Amino acid sequence: ILQSLVKSLSREKMVYFLIISFIFLGTMPVLIHYYPSLNYNHDFMLYMFDPIIGYFLAGYFIDKYVEPTKKKTLIAYIVFVLSIVLSVVLTYFEYKKNNSQFLFFDNRSTILIIASSVSFFYLVRFYFKKGFSERLNNIIHYVGGLTFGIYLLSDFFIQKYTFVGEFMYNNGINKMIVLIFFEILVFVTGMLVTLILKKIPGLNKLL
Repeated sequence: ILQSLVKSLSREKMVYFLIISFIFLGTMPVLIHYYPSLNYNHDFMLYMFDPIIGYFLAGYFIDKYVEPTKKKTLIAYIVFVLSIVLSVVLTYFEYKKNNSQFLFFDNRSTILIIASSVSFFYLVRFYFKKGFSERLNNIIHYVGGLTFGIYLLSDFFIQKYTFVGEFMYNNGINKMIVLIFFEILVFVTGMLVTLILKKIPGLNKLL
């Protein structure tokens, strides 16, 4: 369904979609987090423009319409590094403010994660893989084909593995290590399950 939707959109409409999805819906939660007075009516929801759908559209847009240049690559590097640094710094301040609720920026729908993800996709798509061996490129391409299934399963496994994170944290393991391990665990499990589901006739076309 998403593939049919994306292919039916013109380049101009894709740009409008990404502006609403990434710039508006990705930025507003951050602004409201720091300035609650900016909060708008909760009845005003734009589910169709959810940033998660925006990721899917952005990948298609970059692959089809973006021509790599040195200037674009430099911008992608800068955006990637800045968004990662800002995420770490702001998370640190969130932790200092409340060490039990500090993962606000660990959210794939906020602008910093969006910026780092899209810029990283551009870099891998056009530049990083040039220095990779053919075997590694094949692995990246294969895993890339599983990521949509991993995304669909991620929330399920996040809930199922909550006890793992709690167990590690309660046994004195650093929160950052717990977080990294937890996200790797969710990704790997989702990948393995997606591999299995892709063997089932009919499901392979959906994943």
